[in-house]
Amino acid sequence: MSRYLLLGAGLLSALLTFGQSDYSMTVEEHAVDGVAGMTTYRLYIDMVNSDDFLSSIYGNDATPFSLSTPSGFYNDAAATGGSAGGVNPQFLLPPFNGFFPGLPYDSWYTIGIEFAPGEGESAVSAVESDDQPWIGSFDATGAISGTDIEMTDVTGGAWYILNGSSNGLPDATNNRVLFMQITSSGVPSGLINAQIFINGVGTNDVRLSIAFDGPGTYYEDGSGGGGDDVPGCTNAEACNFNADATQDNGSCVLADGECEECDGNGGVSVSDADEDGICDGDEVSGCQDEMACNFNAEATDSDDSCVFADGDCEVCDGNGGVSVQDEDEDGICDEDEVTGCQDEGACNYDASATDAGTCLYADGPCESCDGSGGVETADADDDGVCDGDEVSGCQDEAACNYDATATDDDSSCVFADGNCEVCDGNGGVSVQDADGDGTCDGDEVEGCTDSAACNYSAAATEDDGSCDYCSCAGEGGGGSPASGYSMTVETHAVDGVAGMTTYRFYMDMVNTTDFLSSVYG
Repeated sequence: MSRYLLLGAGLLSALLTFGQSDYSMTVEEHAVDGVAGMTTYRLYIDMVNSDDFLSSIYGNDATPFSLSTPSGFYNDAAATGGSAGGVNPQFLLPPFNGFFPGLPYDSWYTIGIEFAPGEGESAVSAVESDDQPWIGSFDATGAISGTDIEMTDVTGGAWYILNGSSNGLPDATNNRVLFMQITSSGVPSGLINAQIFINGVGTNDVRLSIAFDGPGTYYEDGSGGGGDDVPGCTNAEACNFNADATQDNGSCVLADGECEECDGNGGVSVSDADEDGICDGDEVSGCQDEMACNFNAEATDSDDSCVFADGDCEVCDGNGGVSVQDEDEDGICDEDEVTGCQDEGACNYDASATDAGTCLYADGPCESCDGSGGVETADADDDGVCDGDEVSGCQDEAACNYDATATDDDSSCVFADGNCEVCDGNGGVSVQDADGDGTCDGDEVEGCTDSAACNYSAAATEDDGSCDYCSCAGEGGGGSPASGYSMTVETHAVDGVAGMTTYRFYMDMVNTTDFLSSVYG
């Protein structure tokens, strides 16, 4: 976009070349109830040539831009920034579209793209006036989200792309370029301005200014749309409302200031003689000094009537006058009186008290002053033993650590409750099962516990190393003596792992048909 579009009416007027009648704008219904109760519209610039390039949509004081939807328009929270480029295309596809059902119907501005730009396409840039911000109208997080848009001041505003981007060229099917999507429960209307580079040549441009009101195809001369429309202001609240107009051309003049009113000739007059922002008919005379007794918050003009309470005990009486507040005539104003305990022996003694109040004393068992003017009782469990005298410990006489002096049970009791457990005499438990096999030490029976041995003892609980595997070899119990059999240990590798040697262990057989069944212990 050429930056001179934003330089104001003077330079723009010198450069402006209004367009050809063959160019038009189309407003189409894209979806109904995509968002409940709303219709999604798409707005296009209809081109003449297949290589025409849409450079920008803009507005300023010389060529006003306006967009209005009677009930505002919808912005989806999943989109960012306001332009179509802020729509993540992945969120429009399964499974993500289930999480973002309103995203396809987000309102956005664009030039030729419906979501983040692809290869050969460029992002849409935007500029706005400080006095007429509009980008936030397309942002769900903005304070002006969904509100009507105007670009009518000297600075103006626009959205644009640079010549050469593929998204500025018309589509092959309809020979048009998408420039806006609006979702609303009302019908969009307004006045748009477009800059087109004919055949894509930047020095050969055409500027369109087209008014529209709802679905239809519109031309710069006011034709098109819903039929034989009469252009003019269709807003009944406007000073220049035209009852005969069927197509709003963006010319409405509204008395929108606090002191503005229609002048009867299609214009606006301001009634504020002292220019203080308050309309003449709404001016109120009175005291405007907030320190005065008769301060009038509604006063807009001072009338020098202020009354002040300036004595030692003077206060405003609530009726715009002054009264003296010292009921007991002790020289202390009523509002400065301090009611409190004046007995120095009380917990809540108040040295600043000027009037006697209630005193609190620590005179019961375990009671003391709490340091904050109150009385505290140091017996949290109400057992008659002051907290400072409490003794924590185990109070269960059956426990190994029973403490006869304990006044508070601290859940520390230890019991010898296992088969082999006994109290150790020091408040703990001793377990009489040295090998942890579940048989108390006093009940252990020594013997051979291996059922494969010749002298296996089923009654033994503790193996004493006496197992014999040879004496019964001829009787099928434990095999025959291993005469002639041996074991070999060899060095297999050195430093295979740095600093280590790898060994292999072998069992040397007697017969070629001998079979190594197991290694055991």
